[in-house]
Amino acid sequence: MGVSIDIPYCRKEEQSHDEESPAISRSSVEESDIVPNSIFTLDSNEVLTHTSDKRPKRFTDSGIEPSMEDIEGYSTDSGSGDNNDAGPKSHRETERRRAQNAIFNSWVATCAERETKEEVRAAAASAEDDQLSIRNLMSKQESTVIITDPREYQVELFEKAKRQNIIAVLDTGSGKTLIAVLLLRFMLDQELTDRALGKRRRIAFFLVDCVTLVFQQFAVLECNLDQKVERFCGDMGCDLWKKEEWEKHFKENMVIVCTVEVLYNCLMHSFITIDQISLLIFDEAHHAKKNHAYARDFYLAENDPAKRPKIFGMTASPVDARVDVVQAAKELETLLHSQIATTSDLSLLRVSISRPDESIAVYRKLVPPYETSFCAEMKSKFGDLEGLSKLFQYSHEASSQLGEWCADQVWSLGLADEEAGKVERKAERLFLAEKETRPIEVLDAEIAELREAMSMVKNHTFVPPSTSGNSTSPKVRFLQEYLQLVFEKPSDAKCIVFVKRRYTARLLGELFARVGTPHLRLGILIGTRQGEAGDIKVTFRQQVVTLMKFRKGYLNCLFATSIAEEGLDIPDCNLIIRFDLYDTLIQYIQSRGRARHTNSKYIHMIENGNKTHLQGIRDVRSGEVVMRRFCEALPADRLLQGNDCTLEGALAKDRSMRTYTEPLTGAKLTYGSSLSVLAHFVGCLPHDNETILQATYIMNVENRQYICEVILPQNSPIRSAVGRPSSTKAIAKRSAAFEACMLLRNGEYLDAHLLPTYHKHLPVMRNALLALNMKKSNAYDMRIKPDLWEETRGAIPQLPTDVVAMAYMFPAIISRLESYLIVLEACSMLHLDVKPHLALEAFTKDSDNTEDHRDEQIHYQRGMGKNYERLEFLGDCFLKMATSISLFSQNPENDEFEYHVKRMLLICNKNLYTTAVKTRLYEYIRSQSFSRRTWYPEGLKLLEGKGHKKTGKEIVKHHLGDKTIADVCEAVIGAALLSWDGTANMDMAVKAVTALVASPDHDVSRWDDYYRLYTKPAYQLAQASASQLDLAAKVEQKHDYHFKYPRLLRSAFVHPSYPFSWEKVPCYQRLEFLGDSLLDMACINFLFYRYPERDPQWLTEHKMAMVSNRFLGALCARLGFHKHIRYSSSLLELQIRDYVTEIAEAEKESNGARDYWTAVKNPPKCLPDMVEAYIGAVFVDSEFNYSEVERFFKTHIEWFFEDMSIYDTFANNHPTTYLNNLLTLTYGCTNYRVMANELPSCDGSPIRVIAAVMIHNEIIAEGTASSGKYAKVKASSNALELLKGLAPFEFRMQYRCNCTKAAEQDEGLGKKMEEVVGSAI
Repeated sequence: MGVSIDIPYCRKEEQSHDEESPAISRSSVEESDIVPNSIFTLDSNEVLTHTSDKRPKRFTDSGIEPSMEDIEGYSTDSGSGDNNDAGPKSHRETERRRAQNAIFNSWVATCAERETKEEVRAAAASAEDDQLSIRNLMSKQESTVIITDPREYQVELFEKAKRQNIIAVLDTGSGKTLIAVLLLRFMLDQELTDRALGKRRRIAFFLVDCVTLVFQQFAVLECNLDQKVERFCGDMGCDLWKKEEWEKHFKENMVIVCTVEVLYNCLMHSFITIDQISLLIFDEAHHAKKNHAYARDFYLAENDPAKRPKIFGMTASPVDARVDVVQAAKELETLLHSQIATTSDLSLLRVSISRPDESIAVYRKLVPPYETSFCAEMKSKFGDLEGLSKLFQYSHEASSQLGEWCADQVWSLGLADEEAGKVERKAERLFLAEKETRPIEVLDAEIAELREAMSMVKNHTFVPPSTSGNSTSPKVRFLQEYLQLVFEKPSDAKCIVFVKRRYTARLLGELFARVGTPHLRLGILIGTRQGEAGDIKVTFRQQVVTLMKFRKGYLNCLFATSIAEEGLDIPDCNLIIRFDLYDTLIQYIQSRGRARHTNSKYIHMIENGNKTHLQGIRDVRSGEVVMRRFCEALPADRLLQGNDCTLEGALAKDRSMRTYTEPLTGAKLTYGSSLSVLAHFVGCLPHDNETILQATYIMNVENRQYICEVILPQNSPIRSAVGRPSSTKAIAKRSAAFEACMLLRNGEYLDAHLLPTYHKHLPVMRNALLALNMKKSNAYDMRIKPDLWEETRGAIPQLPTDVVAMAYMFPAIISRLESYLIVLEACSMLHLDVKPHLALEAFTKDSDNTEDHRDEQIHYQRGMGKNYERLEFLGDCFLKMATSISLFSQNPENDEFEYHVKRMLLICNKNLYTTAVKTRLYEYIRSQSFSRRTWYPEGLKLLEGKGHKKTGKEIVKHHLGDKTIADVCEAVIGAALLSWDGTANMDMAVKAVTALVASPDHDVSRWDDYYRLYTKPAYQLAQASASQLDLAAKVEQKHDYHFKYPRLLRSAFVHPSYPFSWEKVPCYQRLEFLGDSLLDMACINFLFYRYPERDPQWLTEHKMAMVSNRFLGALCARLGFHKHIRYSSSLLELQIRDYVTEIAEAEKESNGARDYWTAVKNPPKCLPDMVEAYIGAVFVDSEFNYSEVERFFKTHIEWFFEDMSIYDTFANNHPTTYLNNLLTLTYGCTNYRVMANELPSCDGSPIRVIAAVMIHNEIIAEGTASSGKYAKVKASSNALELLKGLAPFEFRMQYRCNCTKAAEQDEGLGKKMEEVVGSAI
């Protein structure tokens, strides 16, 4: 059997025939002729044979708290025009604000319906690939080209698909998707006709196996269909949608492209029924087997054939495993209720599709795996460490397959700085997972050995790779020499080298980066799964970007795993090299299909004398022949009922397991669906954005059967469920999930569609109870005389006689004296001992908008002394700290979300207002200055003068806003704190908090009571490991505090992404919740005393710098805390590394400037969170000693802020503050507002809030974010950009602002300007 031989890119006369270079052999490809370093070209229909037997062989084996601004309601606004107390306001002002609210609400409704699709497309078209979302990246793929010219074999299969359900079997690249497009056009036309006749609306589904194909196939269909198409996958959050949202999409679209799980969930939850589907297209239909979603029984179990949709499957081969081809094909037909079909004339296919020239490349026999000298040294010292077992295995295999250099590089990659923590955490996780408890010293010793191994690798000198000797294997040398020939000069060639293992791809990438040619531009394409130590985590987006670079020629050679075999839209390649051979027929066909370029090559690399390799090639080539003959032999009129495989047989396994059908909706729970239902429920439990919630499955063996228990997160209403005994682990796991789902349904935590309901409880409680109408006011009784006068009537008060005599002479003095007595009586009623001047300040409201700091005061009353502003500012902070400590003390194991909700219930204005009304505290508020009609002693009546006809009932009423009353409560707390040496003695302030929040969640009267409430959790008391003790020692070097409980410190450095089961230590969120309030108090206390004359607005703005994420992130890096964080996120690792490098450079170049951190980007949020968590840990470990918090502040924070003037720009540059100053001070405008409101969204989907800047009833800018606070920041930033460079007179003319007298002159000035420069038309 003669064959032609060719080596691309190399003339035959230039070939070298030494043993290290590829040689040419012209003999027939018999086993006896195969020699090392040769390449044999295979004919397209040739099957490699033994010399003794040339017959083809068949297969024979087979997972913040909202700001108070958000809590109060998103309708809150800010600006000079905001007057929240409805005291004696003008009718005109009230009407103006009502009109503005109506304008804003109408605008929000418009925004909610606004279509942004065209804007997104325009942005995608102009943006760089690195800046695009995955959705937009995929939309730029070449596959969007409109298909207009179907070939004859495509038309033939389309006609078959119109008549019956078929599975089209065609090679990769042969245009199967076009057949699907033709069928969709036909079915859509038929659907429009049916709808015109009044028949029920039906929809077509294009089902794919992976997220990548959702975007890829959508791009094709959108360009080739004239009906509306949409795409969905789990990453888009559609698993959280309700039936109403899905019905909207089903109504608006005629075709939906989605992962099969999306449709599966819709059918399971009864959002759609099978008779509402007209067509099901299965891409890569060969996956329909075993437990794959393609093989599930919702469409197969429908008994009425008329209600079943038409089915069209597409695959390059109906078989993807080592099984009997014919039997597997029949099973596939049965599961999809379809018939396999291919073109009747294969010659048509061969003309249309460019097939590669296939060659066998033979490399010299490999040496058996062995231990390199470095590996042997490592094994002699650390061979018994379980944490290094995978690395020993990889290194051992690589010594043979790749060579010594790669074998040693396994250690360099596996124990690099980034991977060292992963290895250590795995060791701890395995130790803690053991059923038999061993002494902690065993773990300490193992971690010490691991660190020694890491140090040994770090200090080892790895020699550069060589292409001779044992440095590289014959297999690698052959590949290296061949790629040198291909890429010896610049060319447009594209090559993919297929390997089996992720670590192989990475090692080859490292090696060829050193020994490749200058024209070889390498990339790595591996799956998104993260493997063992030394592996790298690759995101789906990174995959797409890599392929985009490959498509554009920035990369010309990819080392790829099976991820590149199917699914991804990879450009036509010139060269495909199977460095590691395929395992199945489908892998062979699909990888070969990547070589679609004209004159492309497909090379099978085999080892000299390796019969397994030869047999593998024989199997796939003969299997392809058998499959082709099977397809060609199928009779046109063959009926499915003639198959040996029956539908009942295919479904027997699934039907033997328990199911539950909801009688109200028809939603169906099965063993297979229970895992996704439970995962969905867990994901909807209340949590913040950083926490990764997941169910934990524990497997036990009893009587040779598996019993699984599923453990749900702590905030789940059902904590665990145990499944029934099962024969396999997989079934046992599903059984446990099924039992858990049934418990949740019985408890009504799953609704009739099997969707979560529990996630609604806390938000409803939060929003309903905390709202307080800031605009509302009432007329309240006001005390004008102290009880003292009543109690001492007829007797001389205990005051010096001269003082009394003077008081009678000066009514104003009597009025002030009475005010002191009244507010002291209020404090006495609350059982508080407060200094008189502070008590009067706390109860003094001197204008109708006292609480609107820095705004122009309305109806200001002189002579009343200091108002409550500053004390309210201080009291608000202490209230937050006190309630945080109380909640943490009483519930040390609650999750952070519950802390936030409970604290909001305590400190919200609604709660303070309610308590104040119950105690009639409003009577004691001083809202009126001296009045000669009220100073008289009781019993005397004014006979003459203004107001002498009034009875007195009108005089003792005053109008107070609800929020004013709540603010006074906070001011009382501040007064109680200052009356007793501030933070040196906080007992009176603690007592004030208890009196005013009126809740069992804060029921203490002394500071020391907090610690008495605290019960140390088990994790804090457990014995610390050597790793945790080492952490405490290292951190103590940065801050002079010795931890009595090192595990508490560890908790402060555990990121929410780090699974609890690995170390049995909770993440830092509890401590961060506590530390946040403690740090706030320390900062505000510093500013309050250092700047006694500054108003609360100034204090707030400058406090923002001290507690900003930007500063705390810089402090975290300065203290080195970032080195100790434990997490499970490679993306976070990259963000931390980049930020720490940037902040270190900024500090180095600052020349001692203390504000160097302001010029650096925002840090990853985990860094400031760690600082706050550390402060919380110190506080708890020191038995709630607040002085330790102040000591940390003085040691590490105060130095940065000794001169606050350097942060004036930082404070004023806050967009909302800067906008306020610009409008009021520069433009003199008072008629503006910054407003925010929630946008309507699907239940369970993330909250979106839209904000707008309104000037003179005109919305000029907007912003959208996850909270009202950040939406206002964005809106303010956009407004500032719009107003940038606008002169005051231009502003007044453009926005018709007449708020100042200068506006009156603008009209004439404008005419004068026109005369000078002309009018722009």
